[in-house]
Amino acid sequence: MSLSSLKTVRALAEAALGPDAWIPPLDVAVDDDSVTAAVDVSDFWPHKLRALAAHAGQADAAALLKFFSLPGDEGRVEEYVRAHPPWTGGTRESDLFEGVRETP
Repeated sequence: MSLSSLKTVRALAEAALGPDAWIPPLDVAVDDDSVTAAVDVSDFWPHKLRALAAHAGQADAAALLKFFSLPGDEGRVEEYVRAHPPWTGGTRESDLFEGVRETP
């Protein structure tokens, strides 16, 4: 997650969940300029929440579920940093398979 996105989500989480709730620390974020793709996952969000709920017995799953269940659209876009092939800059991609699919 980019630093600017994480700062926004952290503010929402602190307001909604309180100061004692688990919120990802800023040091897990990457520089905004490092993000090469931002993918809209809105259509899959309910599936992601159900998958997290299925692992509620794991120590961090319950905290993640609360965090990812926050209202709003901030968590409906997932950000990625391309490892290979190197990104040449420009517009962020919105499809992780852009340029690597075989043409029929």
